[in-house]
Amino acid sequence: KEIKNKTIIRTMPFTKIKDTDFFSKITKNFKSDNIQNIFQLYQKSKLVIHVLNSTSLIETLNLNIPSIIIFSKDEKFSNIGTKVFKKLKKANIFFDDSKEAYKFVNKIWNNGVETWWNSSEVQKAVRYFNLNFSKKRTNVLSDLKKILEN
Repeated sequence: KEIKNKTIIRTMPFTKIKDTDFFSKITKNFKSDNIQNIFQLYQKSKLVIHVLNSTSLIETLNLNIPSIIIFSKDEKFSNIGTKVFKKLKKANIFFDDSKEAYKFVNKIWNNGVETWWNSSEVQKAVRYFNLNFSKKRTNVLSDLKKILEN
């Protein structure tokens, strides 16, 4: 119940929550917010749950914000994506079964989100994801210049 009361559903920009089949069934039970700055919501969040393979997933992992990813078993990945998501699954970041994700979130919610997220296994998996999909660049202009000169 505490998790439910603290949950905010955020859909894609400009999507009305009632227009999204999955969310329209649960809007009576959860708050929604498509107005507030997404980065402010990330910073306020104890845990971000992603159900779409989208930019927000890359953003939270790059910012090292505790995140859970739930995709269907049918989700297709590239070869490197398969390797990365296997590591994320081993660290309990990625789930292809929503019931398993639900159980895990309930297990860590009260006292374990920070402990789990800061564990060496989770941080290694996050770094591996970022290395492959979200490298932080300190000198973007210099890097771009090198790319364009080649």
